[in-house]
Formats: sequence, C-alpha cells, structure tokens
Amino acid sequence: MEIMSELDPVIEIVALLYISYHQEHFGDTVAEMLEERLGIDGRLFYSKHARDYEKYYKTFCKNRVVEEADRFFFEEDIEECSFITAVLLDKSLLEEEADEDRIRISLLNTYCMAYEIDVPVEEIKSPEDRIAFIQSLDLNESVKWKMLLFLQEPVPYLKSLRKVIGRNRTAFEKACAAVQPKLSRRLDAFRKSPEEFMKNYFIQERHEVGRVYPMFAMPFAQMLVLEDGYYGLLWDKMMEAASCEESSKELMAVRMKALGDKSKLEILLLLKEKKYYSQEIAGQLNLTPATISYHMDVLSSVGFVTIEKQDKKIYYGLNRDTIIWLVEHLNQMFCAGDNK
Repeated sequence: MEIMSELDPVIEIVALLYISYHQEHFGDTVAEMLEERLGIDGRLFYSKHARDYEKYYKTFCKNRVVEEADRFFFEEDIEECSFITAVLLDKSLLEEEADEDRIRISLLNTYCMAYEIDVPVEEIKSPEDRIAFIQSLDLNESVKWKMLLFLQEPVPYLKSLRKVIGRNRTAFEKACAAVQPKLSRRLDAFRKSPEEFMKNYFIQERHEVGRVYPMFAMPFAQMLVLEDGYYGLLWDKMMEAASCEESSKELMAVRMKALGDKSKLEILLLLKEKKYYSQEIAGQLNLTPATISYHMDVLSSVGFVTIEKQDKKIYYGLNRDTIIWLVEHLNQMFCAGDNK
C-alpha cells in the first residue's frame, strides 16, 4: 500500500462542490453525526478541531463557479448523489475519451462495490436491464430518474462533470491557500508518520487498497474509490476524542441507541450464529443492500461488528468484546457498591 503525500484535487473538488450545495446546516450535520455515531460532544469537537476545515470549505464556496445545470449532480443527499458522481472517480475516464459502455460499466461497478451489491454488472446491458437494476435500489425516485438519464447518455454527462471540475480548480487552490500553514502541518504529519494514521484505517480491513490519499474536504470520513483509499485528516482526532474516559458515558449511550434499533439488533442477533456477508444479511432480514450498508457502517463505527475479507467478499461478525464491555460498564454504573 502506497501512502500519498498530497490531496487528490478531483476528490476534493467533487466533495467541496457537494458541500457548497448543502452548506447552510453542514456544521450542525457534522456535529450531529459525531454525537450519534461516536458519542462525543460534536459541537465542542467541531469548535475545537474543525475551524480550519470550515474556513476551507467556505473559501471554496465563495469562489466556486457553478451553473444552474450543475444542480443535477450535487443537490441530492450525499448517499444518493454518490452514484451520479461515482464515474468521475475513475480517473482514467477523466484523462481520455471513453465510450458509453465503458462509462456505464465503471459507474455500475463503483456503485455495486460501494454498497457491496453482488450483481454481475456485465449482464446489465439493455435499457430494460438498467431500468430493472435501478428500480431494485433503495433510493428516492428523483435519484433513480437521474441515474437512468446518466446511464442512457453517459458521454455528455461525463463531459459536463469534467467541465465542472475544471471551472473550480482555482476555487480549490484558493481554499488550500486560505488554511495555510495549518493544512501543510497536517499533511506533513500524515507524510512523516503514516503508521499513526493507518492504525485507524478500517477501509484496509474490507478491501485491497493500492494507494491512500489524505483528504480534507471530508475530514471525518474514510472511503474507497476503486483501489484508492481516502483518509480524513481529522479522523485520528475524532478517534482520540471517542476513546477519552469522559466520553465513556456518551459512547455507552450511542451503543445502547444502536441496540434500541430493531434492524440493528436483529443484525447482531443474526451475527451471533456465524459470520455473514452483506447480501446474506439482506436476504435473511428482507432488507435492501443499501439499508444493510448503512446499518453496518453504524455498527462498525461503534465497535459492534468485526470485518473479515474472504474470497473477495466482506464478512461481518459479532464483536463479543464490545458486548462484554457494555455489560461490564452497565454493571459498574448501576450495580457497583450495591450490597442489597
């Protein structure tokens, strides 16, 4: 695995463009995510560690160059918008002219890989095949319609996306300049001590990763695009905050909240039997792959599941150590010193 030393401009610009269409409540959204998934004081953490990040994306928003037609790509929810922008992330498509079939295959492969959908993409050939595949997805009708349009005529849409990125290269450069030298210090730390970052890089547990890039446009996230991994530059700070002793009650509350969700509880009870991959879990519980993907992200972020790769599939297991931790902390909290 190769550790890259610079931000990936394409990923940064695409992510910043998405944020620019949703910036009004973006800080609150991040804070709520931190509280929900890790049990930390999201607003305090954001105020302490993310001011440079806020300056970064606000500078980009101030200098972005967009047209009304660009809304097609970036106005939807990020989970759904990811399908439409996924084709951009195969950099070879940006560097050379590609035919319609190649773009379609790249787009479908990227989406299926992201949501662990076990579908033979090469068999999705005709318009009818594409309609059937899209209708099977757990997405809103607006996104399904956009996906269908993109797959029907991918070349003009890809050209439009190339233009959006090109128009906003200067805005990205100004955003980087606005947070110097602090951004440089974060990148220097990533270059000099990659092992400190990589010990928290759970993506490598799920997939074969060729290169890992630092990422600042989504600093609290980890993701994989084809064989390239991306590591948010505030992920380590986030993990440190979650592991602090004063956060144990918050972490317990988040874990109890996960157990309070019927679908997540059913997943954990299923994993008590043996390890399953996501398609098997979806079939057993009659849930869509996208729904399972969401639940597994939450369960893995709070430590309830283990992850193991076998035969190019990702198998999930019950992390019994977390269950034991929860029982012990509940006992200590409510029963310690109780002689009755």
